Amino acid sequence: MVHGYIDVRGLELNVTLGTSLVDMYSKCGAIEEAMNVFSMMRVKSVASWNCMMCGLAMNGKGDLAINLFKEMQTFNVKPNSTTFVGVLHSCSHAGLVNDGFTYFTDMHEVYGISPNIKHYGCMVDLYGRAGRLKDALQVIRTMPMNPDIVILGALLGACRIHGLSKLGELVVTQIIKIQPLNITGAIGLSNMYAMAGQWDNVCEARSMMIDMDIVRESGFSSVTS
Repeated sequence: MVHGYIDVRGLELNVTLGTSLVDMYSKCGAIEEAMNVFSMMRVKSVASWNCMMCGLAMNGKGDLAINLFKEMQTFNVKPNSTTFVGVLHSCSHAGLVNDGFTYFTDMHEVYGISPNIKHYGCMVDLYGRAGRLKDALQVIRTMPMNPDIVILGALLGACRIHGLSKLGELVVTQIIKIQPLNITGAIGLSNMYAMAGQWDNVCEARSMMIDMDIVRESGFSSVTS
């Protein structure tokens, strides 16, 4: 309705408005509409390209996001730190492990962008999804900052997918150290045990949640004017 109102009023689809529409459609899962808006934008900033790439990645179209990054380079648009978060996220979801490693290396060596914790998190997720847990652990060991709850959560998810309960237990220990009342570790461990049919361990994990008074945060929504 808002987009329709913009068209009816004949408002210019400038960089700010166009990028906002791309972001809105992408987050709503309407990726075709997002791409239509993006293609109609006469002027695009690096934020516009980043938004479209991240939108494609989050909607399971990692290959298209990588193609868009290549197209972005043909237009001589200089990528920034956020661009590579989108690129690495796309490689992770598309299973492009070697490409992801290349882009991660080029980010610093070619474009002069130092990786931050989000980029390292993408690499952990990339290797974890591909079952290369040793590489994921090596990323965590060599990164210049301590892993946060997001990175440890990605590693725990990989342990669950690939049935590595022992490593998962160690990851949960680290998660609890960082955020004792965060449900990610306990519920992830419980689910991992359940998938492996280790029901006694499931009961122990659930008991731990009860003893530590760990509960799921209630969902909520808000409307602002």
